[in-house]
Amino acid sequence: MVERINTSKFMQAASQQQQNMLKVGQIMYGKIIQIFPNDMAEIMLNGRKMTAQLNTPLSIGDKRYFQVTDNRDVPQLKIFGDKATGQTGLDAANILQTLGMQPGKMNKAFLVYLMQQGVTFTKTQLRNALQLYSTVEDKTQARQIISAMITRSLPMTRDVYQALQTKSEHSLTSVLQSFLTELENSDSPKALIKELLFLGSRLLKDNHVSTAPLLTEQLSSRTEQLQRMVALLMQREMPEAVQTSRISIEKHVDAIFQSMTASVKSTSALIEYISTNKTGIQKESAQFVNRWEAVIYKAFANEQTLPEPVVQLFQKQVDRLMATVIGTSCKQRTESNSLTKMVGFLVFAKGLQHNDLFSMVSYEYTKTMNKNVSLQNQFLQHVTQVLNSLGIEHEYTVAHQETPTAMAATIKSLVLQLMQSTDSLGKDSAEKLLQYINGMQLDSVQEVNNQLFTSLQIPGGRLGLPQDMELRIAGKKRPDGKIDKEFCHILFYLHLTALQETVVDMHVQKRSVRITVFNNHKHLPSIAERLKPKLAEELKSRDYHLSSIHFKMLTQREKALQRNSDENNSPFLQAKGVDFRI
Repeated sequence: MVERINTSKFMQAASQQQQNMLKVGQIMYGKIIQIFPNDMAEIMLNGRKMTAQLNTPLSIGDKRYFQVTDNRDVPQLKIFGDKATGQTGLDAANILQTLGMQPGKMNKAFLVYLMQQGVTFTKTQLRNALQLYSTVEDKTQARQIISAMITRSLPMTRDVYQALQTKSEHSLTSVLQSFLTELENSDSPKALIKELLFLGSRLLKDNHVSTAPLLTEQLSSRTEQLQRMVALLMQREMPEAVQTSRISIEKHVDAIFQSMTASVKSTSALIEYISTNKTGIQKESAQFVNRWEAVIYKAFANEQTLPEPVVQLFQKQVDRLMATVIGTSCKQRTESNSLTKMVGFLVFAKGLQHNDLFSMVSYEYTKTMNKNVSLQNQFLQHVTQVLNSLGIEHEYTVAHQETPTAMAATIKSLVLQLMQSTDSLGKDSAEKLLQYINGMQLDSVQEVNNQLFTSLQIPGGRLGLPQDMELRIAGKKRPDGKIDKEFCHILFYLHLTALQETVVDMHVQKRSVRITVFNNHKHLPSIAERLKPKLAEELKSRDYHLSSIHFKMLTQREKALQRNSDENNSPFLQAKGVDFRI
């Protein structure tokens, strides 16, 4: 069984590079290697040699704790506290006393851990860390998580701690499934619950959810899928003034969906058309709403009958809207005395301006087409769907969205709504899911010295995997903010049914691919040799060159792990991996 990483060592390792960028106020252990004129010295600081200026003359071989006073050009350091004794307990007590903090047993134990792990810190970080540490019951786990928070300069808050803790203790599938099960066992008719069930269940394997799915293969009958679409549109788009006729309007909106499928040759063709013509459909629907919203709602509120010429113009523009939506003629009769039907068209048109409807249709299209889609594309589609559905960029979207009402609903945004409601349904499991997503956000991307480090956990069920999989990618940052695909490093940490524990370490440099496979199966090299020509051919078709494939025992990787931890702090060689069975 592959060891589960407790606090995302991948991201911790990336933060080690960040730690090497000295910050004013940081306290760290160092040894004098060489003395130069003008109080300059070569010092081994946190496993890295660097030249710095000292405020006090020292001798070669002296071991002291230093504090950074200036990090511009040549770093300037001052001696911090008494001379290092080499006994971490005594040194920890010395540091705490120098900082004006109590050198009690708990505080010393935590600081000793930081010193043993080579974690540097400022006075403020240590004070806040000790305060948080004192409130956590499991001290062993707390030391690991809080030290990671220090190295990554994360806010020292309970919320951040719980997010990292939840992500370290659970898988995305288990947390999400627990939440969905609680919702499914309720009889709540709320559209919010239905939407959460829809977004969550489509990320998991089909049989992970109940036998009453929210999606169907066909949209041609009044199914749960149509009911859900209608319910969401009614909840969002129907103003209070027309609530008295909600049932009648809902029937008209339902009839629109029914007529859409009746007007095309096949459901799959309709799904494909809608999913690939989002921009044009939303533009046409916006023009329709701007032209008719005030007119129709005013007439409805005053119980007025619209003149026949106005009704005819409305009918003409309805036909145009429907033709744009489905790509063919779709006649919809509108009588002058049927204002409820007109309101139904407005509700439908306004719904088209939201991304949710297109997300649903796109999912159906993906489901329909997956039978003929390569595994590679299915994988990419699944990753995209996870990113879009979970709400990894929720805060950024909220801050930059010009029209918040047009934001696509995500699991995170809906869970936040659920937790703010008076209904207690699913709130405990919702809080855990929210903490997990927050943990994913914290672990998702780091940038250090123009390098991007990315970590993402993906439910494996829809790809036929019984365990979640984790992606780890690092590479140079391009001017457009993306990872340079010509210079990157990808780690696959797998647990395969036949081959058992397997690590695939892939380096890409100038589109040349070097692969090292770590596995204890003695026949693996001969088996893989037959697949090598196919791999080289596929890479060549994508303008990449396979330079080499090497096979090593897992014990050799452990040695490389130890060797590289002091040399370059590779986030990949330090990572332990996750369970992943194929």
